[in-house]
Amino acid sequence: MFILSKKKTWLVCLVFLTGCISSLLKEPAPVFSNEIEFPKGISDFTEQKTSSYPSWKNKKTLNVISVISDCSDSNLTLKSAHSVITNAVENETILEEKKIKYKETSAYYRKISGQIESHTLDIISLSFKFKNCFYVSSLSGSRENLNLDMNTWNTFNQNINFKK
Repeated sequence: MFILSKKKTWLVCLVFLTGCISSLLKEPAPVFSNEIEFPKGISDFTEQKTSSYPSWKNKKTLNVISVISDCSDSNLTLKSAHSVITNAVENETILEEKKIKYKETSAYYRKISGQIESHTLDIISLSFKFKNCFYVSSLSGSRENLNLDMNTWNTFNQNINFKK
C-alpha cells in the first residue's frame, strides 16, 4: 500500500484538488507566513479558498499558481527549498535550474517534469527568502498549457510584496 507523507499529501491536494483537506484533518494545517502580500485580481485565475497554502487556479488551462512558505527549517537553502514542492513528484526530470535575481536579492529558478499519482505535469518554481522565511512560488500544470500562463505567473511574482 502506498502512503503519502504529510507534505506530499499537501502537494497532491494543492496541485490537483486544491480543496482535499479531509484526509489531513487529524494533522494540524501548516502555518503560512504572515509577512507576504499577494497581488489582487490575477488574470483568469480564481483563488482557491480551500487550500492550506495560497493558490489560484485557471479554470481554462487548469494551471495552478501556489506559494508555500517555511519559516521553521533553518537548514533550507534557496535550492533545497524546492523540495517542499518536488518531494511528491515521481520520475522527476530537471529541465532547467539556475540562480537568478528576484527583487534585488538572490533566488533560485527551477523547471521540472514528472508525475504525481500517474498524472504528468510540469512545475516551474522560484524560491526566495525574506527575513527568516523561505518561499517557493510555483506554476504547475500540463506541459501543453503551462506556457499559456507564464506571463501571468511572472507578473504575479513581480507584484508580491512584503510587510515592512
